[in-house]
Amino acid sequence: MSVQAFFSKTNTVLSTQAPGAQTATWTSPDITVDGSEELLVGFEVSAISGTGPTAQLVLDIKLPDGTYIQGVKSLTALSATGNQLLTVKAATLPADATPLFYLAQALGGTIRFRVVIAGTTPSATFTITVQGK
Repeated sequence: MSVQAFFSKTNTVLSTQAPGAQTATWTSPDITVDGSEELLVGFEVSAISGTGPTAQLVLDIKLPDGTYIQGVKSLTALSATGNQLLTVKAATLPADATPLFYLAQALGGTIRFRVVIAGTTPSATFTITVQGK
């Protein structure tokens, strides 16, 4: 099943990233998520190779000063082809959240994704689809 099968057609597609085969950590361009109360993020690994290869999706949030809070959310690393779904809600906060973190987490700004590629001579091909509602 493709990532798109997870999503309702009533949501707004904010971004689709399919950068081709990657052999090291890949970082998406910034994605604006203004007005979204919830994000649905599909991560589909369509090819992965190497010795002990893994691909892990990580969410970062951009602060007003241009710096990023890294690793706000992440998925379990995949070592084979497959699909994963990440849901991010504005009200979902870690117990140690600071007020500044809360503002960034409120999904009124900018996010980015990193796909951490690991292993010996790894290669991964993937698609990230982001929908907001």
